[in-house]
Amino acid sequence: MFRTLTIIAAIFLANPLSPLSADFYGAAVVSLGDINEDGGFEYAVADPFFGSDDERWGTGRVQVVSAPTNKVIRVFDGKSKTDRFGATMISPGDLDGDGEPDLIIGAQGSMAKWTSSEVDVAGYVVAVSLASGQELYRIDTPAGKYQTMWHGAHALPTLVALDDLNGDGISDFAIGSPFVRSEGDDHAGAVRIYSGRDGEVLREKFGSRPHSHLGTRLAVIDDLDGDDLNDVLIGGGAVGCETVPERHAWGFVLACSSGELSELFRIEAPQESSSFGRSLCGLGDTNNDGIPDFAVGDHRSAVFRYSGRDGALLGEWESRLPRISLELIRLDDVNGDQTDDLGISVKHSLDPKYDNSRALLYVVSGSSNELLAEVEWEVWNFLRPGVALSILPRANTDNPGFVLVGTASIRNPSSEGSVHIVDLQTLKIKSRTNQSDLLK
Repeated sequence: MFRTLTIIAAIFLANPLSPLSADFYGAAVVSLGDINEDGGFEYAVADPFFGSDDERWGTGRVQVVSAPTNKVIRVFDGKSKTDRFGATMISPGDLDGDGEPDLIIGAQGSMAKWTSSEVDVAGYVVAVSLASGQELYRIDTPAGKYQTMWHGAHALPTLVALDDLNGDGISDFAIGSPFVRSEGDDHAGAVRIYSGRDGEVLREKFGSRPHSHLGTRLAVIDDLDGDDLNDVLIGGGAVGCETVPERHAWGFVLACSSGELSELFRIEAPQESSSFGRSLCGLGDTNNDGIPDFAVGDHRSAVFRYSGRDGALLGEWESRLPRISLELIRLDDVNGDQTDDLGISVKHSLDPKYDNSRALLYVVSGSSNELLAEVEWEVWNFLRPGVALSILPRANTDNPGFVLVGTASIRNPSSEGSVHIVDLQTLKIKSRTNQSDLLK
């Protein structure tokens, strides 16, 4: 049995091609713990299309919000009208030694050239101190030429926080750059691990073939190879490419040691799909073999659960509605079976033109794939609203915690992008906050 909670919002879009017609508040969310010691918790929320009069892009803004009061504590803005600042972000912990968690924020970056046939994009990430509000360092990701505006729009760096790999007492992180060229290989992609202290490159791995787009998605997983460090899952595949050899267009996932970024094993899409591996999530040990497992999403088919020992398929879960995209997040034990569970946020299409669509958060058993709960939103006439997930800490050992669900939506007088807090103990929505609810 599962429980369903439905939230309905009717939305009408006058110009479906203009991102400025949308409220992208909630496109990315990150939980931060209780950084201002008010007894609650804080989170960062992004609107990557904030602050631009260009109908295709946005400067971007990230706000740090106190959940108990809706008060904005910090604001970080992009620099260029094409930045889409905040479209990706993570909190790897304390980077500057002040005892407070910090943020690493990704941006599309400057667009040096835009023609009908070619786009030049140079993305970047910045590390910022939440205590002082100052930029700690900036990393410019490699520029590239993209044959279509669609490619350029998907050139955002992907981010994941890792353990302290170089022994300096500061957590490190990885950046995926799926459109990087490697020794002439078109869009082979790359993943680099950086020092959390100063942004120095520690390790790097390049795609092995043209259009492999290595680094399309990254996820952390507990130690796979016995070196007492968490490891990294890397997704790839020929994003939006119809001219590459058929098999090369299929998505794939690499399980890699974070120690040297060496490949432990590789999983290919079980069927033809370039979207396999666009969502990834490390799990606990779901099959009791002493090794953590993981989930891979394919919005064209299902969510697959794999063994972290050898990549063997352990199970799959498929919703009853057509999917537009999905995100995954590891949850603490929700159903009391001593195994981590899985959160799956899905954007469904209810008709071929995407005019009637639905967003849901599914809570699924990590051991049996049983559907435990649904939390549901309905939206109509939307343009690719973002659904972002972040886990909030447990209140105590008997409480599995909360999930932040950020949902970018279409702007009209009755609907805004929002952040929902879902209580995993009651499997109900605890609160909903819109941009207009925030207190400066």
